[in-house]
Amino acid sequence: MLQLAKLLHSRGFHITFVHTESGRRSVLRSQGPGALDGLPDFRYEAIPDGVVLPGSRSQQQVSRSCLASFDATCAAPFREMLTRLDSSREGAPRVTCVVYNWLMSFALDVAGELGIPALAFCTMSAGGFLGSYHLEELIRKGYTPLKDEASLTNGYLDTTIDWIPGMTGIRLRDLSSFVRTTDGDDFFLKEETECTKKCDRAQGLILNTFDRLEHDVTDAIRSILPNNVYTLGPLPALANRVAAGGPCASMRFSCWKQDDGLHGVARRAEPGLGGLRQLREPHDAHRRAADRVRVGPRGQRPAPSCGSSGRTWLPATTMQGLYCLRTSSGRPRGGAS
Repeated sequence: MLQLAKLLHSRGFHITFVHTESGRRSVLRSQGPGALDGLPDFRYEAIPDGVVLPGSRSQQQVSRSCLASFDATCAAPFREMLTRLDSSREGAPRVTCVVYNWLMSFALDVAGELGIPALAFCTMSAGGFLGSYHLEELIRKGYTPLKDEASLTNGYLDTTIDWIPGMTGIRLRDLSSFVRTTDGDDFFLKEETECTKKCDRAQGLILNTFDRLEHDVTDAIRSILPNNVYTLGPLPALANRVAAGGPCASMRFSCWKQDDGLHGVARRAEPGLGGLRQLREPHDAHRRAADRVRVGPRGQRPAPSCGSSGRTWLPATTMQGLYCLRTSSGRPRGGAS
């Protein structure tokens, strides 16, 4: 989310980046008290999330607790925040668009109530999104939930799924890991299914990929979704290139403290040792492909209208789920070029 925000900021958008309170506390603990000071046109807000972490704190329980709490708690404070931003007299422009992590779909509901366009941002691959988009059909056709736990090991997961457009020949095991449940009321299966389908209601979908990498899948998504689909990636390479030397270059939201000692060891390691050589070659190929991709949505697609009125597993620490765009007079309003 931060990398996408940096790209939009470099194109003249005012950014209000919205954390949840638990995410904000985690960032400040790991990055220091000045981590979220922001800029005049790149500000930070935080909304209550009601997260109460379970005592055992397993990854699955933490993720479930957070997502359930967001669904139940965040809509009202987010609505209040948007209203406050639009009525602010601090000289900032009004909110013109909401960009939200596709799993934080309460933001889509609130934006719709207030008449503000919303764009869903899917942080996984286009193939991952398309597979999740068909979870509802997988359930209806009886592929999931699994009949019993034996299905995890008896070869059933190797069942070919040949009816998802753009993804012919894939297996059930290649789709979302949430299909590997025997529970018809599995929380994560339902949550991913509902959040993915809600993207139909957004004014656009942003995918962290580029067309040369997943062209069959992105073409299939464009043929299915009723809204605009934009490929923008790979975001790390684009953000580092565009934001380098700019006011946002030093911004980072990692909730883990960087171990500079280990980083130094990695830099001194011989490039030919073990897997380091294997990692470097695909990375270089990925970077070269990224250098050929322009910064911005696919050229043939029109930019989403922002209206004329001016208007992952998710650990508990990863609440960087949405932000608001504002455009002021004299600054660009459309897509990047």
